Amino acid sequence: ALCLYSFIYIHKYFKLSQLNAAVRDFKYSAEQMSRKPVEFDKKHLEGPIAIKQTAAAVLTLCECLPLIIGHSVPQNSRKWKNLLLLFEIVHLSTSPFCREDTASNLRCTISNYLQKFKNIYPRASFIPKQHFMLHLPNQMVTHGPLRPQWCMRYEGKNGEVKSKRYFNFKNLPLS
Repeated sequence: ALCLYSFIYIHKYFKLSQLNAAVRDFKYSAEQMSRKPVEFDKKHLEGPIAIKQTAAAVLTLCECLPLIIGHSVPQNSRKWKNLLLLFEIVHLSTSPFCREDTASNLRCTISNYLQKFKNIYPRASFIPKQHFMLHLPNQMVTHGPLRPQWCMRYEGKNGEVKSKRYFNFKNLPLS
């Protein structure tokens, strides 16, 4: 959110309407169509570090955003390079396969990303997910690829349950 806000409102590489049109009109793969991102709202980019998307939509954004806006952003931009590091972390940690050196590559990439993040956004505080990513390389060494350990399906089901409105507070199991 910090990076997109900067690209749109500070550097003016593109407008929010152009980003939304590009996200809407992008040719997603058949697999990505079910987890297609929704359009961005200005208030979500200005607020705390949160983009209001489902976890699956954010994963699709990590895969496609370099193709969607990469041509509009200068390649030497520190913020763009740092965002690409984040996308690399997502790619390495969601891959169904890993080699022996993947954990060490992930460790270096995470370290690089967090150091550069703090230099680029000195007033921003780290969010818990940024701390949790420090533990991913050790989990990869211990358990292998991280994708079989993820909670994506549980998050999806949780979203379905949260979208329902239950008004029977006297007998919750009956609900």
